[in-house]
Amino acid sequence: MRLIQFDFIDIKDKETLHEYLAEKLDLPDHYGNNLDALWDCLLELSEYTLIEMKNIFSLYGYLGDYSAKFLKTLDDAALANSFLWLKVLE
Repeated sequence: MRLIQFDFIDIKDKETLHEYLAEKLDLPDHYGNNLDALWDCLLELSEYTLIEMKNIFSLYGYLGDYSAKFLKTLDDAALANSFLWLKVLE
């Protein structure tokens, strides 16, 4: 199983978020840096993957409504792909 840990404490804008996601998830070079592209990549996971997340509330201060859309994308992807699990730390 693959364990990926997200710490959102230093995420201050959408661009930084998507760069961070691309690095942590080892997304392909053609990753589109948007939620639709993230959705597509998460659905392609075929290895059991647990994503542990901390400091998710800091996203709201910088990203506002976008943080809720991002977290919903993760949640929906976990529901759609049985290889993906999410865990919130704190």
